[in-house]
Amino acid sequence: MLTFSNLCRVVGKRAPDGDLLTAVTILVSSKIHALDTHTLFIDDNQAEHEIDPEDLRDAKLSGTLVHPVSGELVSNYEAHLVPFFVPSPKLRGIVDAQHD
Repeated sequence: MLTFSNLCRVVGKRAPDGDLLTAVTILVSSKIHALDTHTLFIDDNQAEHEIDPEDLRDAKLSGTLVHPVSGELVSNYEAHLVPFFVPSPKLRGIVDAQHD
């Protein structure tokens, strides 16, 4: 799992800047598609929950997120979201082919 914090450490930056955001955008784009984007919800107890894309879409439409465990509505959910990235099947296939 790669987060923006991980990526910043790798490239020696304190915070994401325009160059890093552009690079990530290119890597997740449909043409390159080296990375898939996922989202973590970190609740008030610091428990991490991966959020399903449909649940995230519903939260954006309604303005609230249903906590994945308690079922409670979280109105300030965006402050608790952390995007992360994983190798896409396309990238994994390329890497696996190089190791065969």
